[in-house]
Amino acid sequence: MNKYLLKKKGKLSLAGFTLLEVLIALMILGLGITSLYSIFPLGIRISRDVQMLGGISFFAQKKIEQLKITNETLSNSSGQEANFNWTIRVEDYSTENNIVLKKIQLDAEWLQGDNKRKKSFVTYFN
Repeated sequence: MNKYLLKKKGKLSLAGFTLLEVLIALMILGLGITSLYSIFPLGIRISRDVQMLGGISFFAQKKIEQLKITNETLSNSSGQEANFNWTIRVEDYSTENNIVLKKIQLDAEWLQGDNKRKKSFVTYFN
């Protein structure tokens, strides 16, 4: 006897999925695939943000280290690097023990789509 035939109440019937069950399964599969496709643009945007922040962080560290190494007269300055504008502010800073340090703050601004983003980096040295 054919393995796809079942005997129910003395009658032979075909075993399998109904059209409704197949449609429900396809609908669930479609929803799953659609949700996966909506995740990819988010991942690409986050990757681009991380890459930009990494570049800005590297630039800020490089610029601040240049100031420390050259030991040049510290003053406020600004400029443009790649896709962002930067500003350095130098201030005197006194600790609780009356130790005078220089506070250097580097602010970076860039456009991300229609939004203006900003990140600040601060260090102290004498």
